[in-house]
Amino acid sequence: LPENATMGCGFIPSSILQDLLGGGQFAKETIGLRVRVVCPTLGIYKGNLVQRAGITKIQLPGSMRKVSESMAKKKAFEGVFLLINEAYPSSSNKMMERCINPNSRKAPTKSSTADLKELGE
Repeated sequence: LPENATMGCGFIPSSILQDLLGGGQFAKETIGLRVRVVCPTLGIYKGNLVQRAGITKIQLPGSMRKVSESMAKKKAFEGVFLLINEAYPSSSNKMMERCINPNSRKAPTKSSTADLKELGE
């Protein structure tokens, strides 16, 4: 994927994102993932994958690549490991939204309100 002001951010098709997360309500609310991608024939990638409509494959820009492909190409494992570190919006993101969005349907918890005040100091 050519760099297009997306430093450290790639894209994932909506259908693959839904499948990876089990297709439930959590999957429907998720718009992005923080991941590690390990593929000996491509290298090791680290960054975020954001949901994007109209694509059929995961797109990884060069800025996400941290380690080059394996030198042992003939004996290299041909699969891919996708490690999901976090999904967005996270529970912390959702709680912060409750604190700062005057139109939020749910009130923030006391602890999240205290955390937000602490950040502002």
